[in-house]
Amino acid sequence: MNTELFNRLLREIHNGDMGALEPIYNAYYKKMVLSARYVLHNSTDAQDAASQALVKLADYAKYNAWPCVRNANVYVSRTARNAAIDLYNARKNFVRLDALRYLPDEKSSEEKADDAVLFRQALESVSGRDYDVALMFYVYGCKIKEISREWNLPVGTVKWILSEVRRKMKVFLKK
Repeated sequence: MNTELFNRLLREIHNGDMGALEPIYNAYYKKMVLSARYVLHNSTDAQDAASQALVKLADYAKYNAWPCVRNANVYVSRTARNAAIDLYNARKNFVRLDALRYLPDEKSSEEKADDAVLFRQALESVSGRDYDVALMFYVYGCKIKEISREWNLPVGTVKWILSEVRRKMKVFLKK
């Protein structure tokens, strides 16, 4: 299917003819599944993503005043890839409910305060630059790249410092 025909079918969908989606499905569905499978590594999820991409394509055609695409192949594969990424991100944070029973009980506020004091003491057992790097990472939530730029250190060195800090804190907490 060429881009001109693809755009004509999009305009037909825009005008209310949802039957125009069928030739697009026939021409591109397998390509969409392949694009999605490259991201998801699972054929069932890839089919779900391809179906979601078709729905997005229909929505694009339906709600844009004059739907027009420069390159149909690129547009379709990019839409499928984006739908796969959306699906991956949505499922990445999914927690099975039966796994929740294995989580520890919620701590009381006193226990949390005690843990915070212990963490602070363990962190203070580290000194100098290591303390500052650990403080930026664990307390202020800075990313490793940000710390690397701030301290003018290679990323690998920052990671090594953090691993050394964790090791020293474990030794302190075992006392």
